[in-house]
Amino acid sequence: MRDGLGDLLMRYPMEKDGIAMLYSMPSTHIAHFDGNETYGLYTRDHDRWHEAIHNAGLQFDYITDRQLRLGEFEASKYKVLILPLAFAIGEQEAAVIRDFVQKGGTLIADVRPGLYNDRCKPYETGGILDDVFGVKRGPKQSAA
Repeated sequence: MRDGLGDLLMRYPMEKDGIAMLYSMPSTHIAHFDGNETYGLYTRDHDRWHEAIHNAGLQFDYITDRQLRLGEFEASKYKVLILPLAFAIGEQEAAVIRDFVQKGGTLIADVRPGLYNDRCKPYETGGILDDVFGVKRGPKQSAA
């Protein structure tokens, strides 16, 4: 069993539940400098999403902002896209996300998605995905 277990696991097909979770490098940076700690910590919140999905008995794939930008996101493989603390979303990434939703995909975000562009500069008119979520933003406030 010791010699064959690794081989067995290597040949086992990976479960696919059609869930993708965004890991956004710009968002990791702006989460620390946004000036409002009440919205949570990037790593902690990712861990909570990870735990919640696995506790539900589901699997997910990480995707990155780079994959979205370069057209490497295979949207047809996914039913759900989760944006945990995705403060920073560039215009190219937003276009891919919009297309995913228009083709029937489900988009889930926790707090304040897309308030900053991919260079961590704030958008002047609110979040870049506000139209997708159907929200109109007011001034920044504490989550508490």
